[in-house]
Amino acid sequence: MRAKKRKLLLPLIASVLFITGCAPEEEEDISRHYYNQLSADEKKYYGVIRDAAMNYTSAQFPRVLERAELRKLFVTVYFGEEDIFWMEGMFTAYSEPSDILPISYSFTPDESAAMEAETIIAEERILAGCEGLSDYEKLKYFHDSIILGCEFSEEETPYTDTAYGAIVLGSARCMGYSFAFEKLCKRSGIPCFTVMGADNDGGGHAWNMIFFEDEWYHVDCTWDDPVSSVPDPENIRYYYFLMSDSDLAATHLTDVAYFTIPVSTARNNYFTREGLYARDGDEAADILTEAAAQKLLAGRKDVSVRFYSREAFDAACQKLFDEGGIKDVLTAASEKSAVPVKSGNYVKYLNEDELIIQILMKRENETRLADRI
Repeated sequence: MRAKKRKLLLPLIASVLFITGCAPEEEEDISRHYYNQLSADEKKYYGVIRDAAMNYTSAQFPRVLERAELRKLFVTVYFGEEDIFWMEGMFTAYSEPSDILPISYSFTPDESAAMEAETIIAEERILAGCEGLSDYEKLKYFHDSIILGCEFSEEETPYTDTAYGAIVLGSARCMGYSFAFEKLCKRSGIPCFTVMGADNDGGGHAWNMIFFEDEWYHVDCTWDDPVSSVPDPENIRYYYFLMSDSDLAATHLTDVAYFTIPVSTARNNYFTREGLYARDGDEAADILTEAAAQKLLAGRKDVSVRFYSREAFDAACQKLFDEGGIKDVLTAASEKSAVPVKSGNYVKYLNEDELIIQILMKRENETRLADRI
């Protein structure tokens, strides 16, 4: 999964850790999480950069600003204005204090207008499918729609850091995934923002935080989109869907050079909500059997289970794979669903950071299955 990194052009400049953010005032839009932490003057200068970007010009300030001030403001606008996708993420400023911030642009106004129109059409298409859904169902639907419609791009292009790349072209990197998810959430009334961060190897990375049911959660669509030598449209992961700080502590680190983020203590993630937590190997086998049958009936072939402890995870791996229990699981799931599968032909993925086992089943009529995930 480490292949899903993006080296941000906005480098981290401080040690990273999860810390508590100040509670926003009642009248604040909590989706504007970084903006809300700016001072009154900084908010004015934020507006100067935003207006300049809307007009494809450099930003001219009423006074000279230090380079660090310019960078902080630039980063805040870049992460806070996902609709201004034509603004490049490269911070370029004079080495000395200045009252001017040069801004680079990836597209012309005409190109941006055409891309924006296509992006709105793609958003409307996705939003049309979530009529009548609960907020949890909407979040899962947005997560799945982006993953099924997009492949992680190994090559960085002007499009890969945009929602346009993710939901129109179907090729993006972490910023593109995150901005697309953020836009869909906001249009549905679910507060969301894109997190500035890094992975545990120190490479720049971005993901989302969302607020619903009175809790903050992390969502990383990029790392939930499997990298496979044979793309499989039926394979979606939920390793990083509605996660808490402690869930992500081993793999995701937040840039706190300028801002805090909200604390997420909620444990009500996908696996809890779907009843996919196991305490030992026997319970894991029972959960996988029932879940696999349901997935087969739904036309899917991916199934996962998560564990409360490392000991339980290890015990389940021994029972399922060393002792061959997975064959009994798949045979029973096939009988329950009446969908024939090859019990001896499957792909397993062991996520040791999150203590998750995922199985990709192979139906009898299939001739090829992804050989690497």
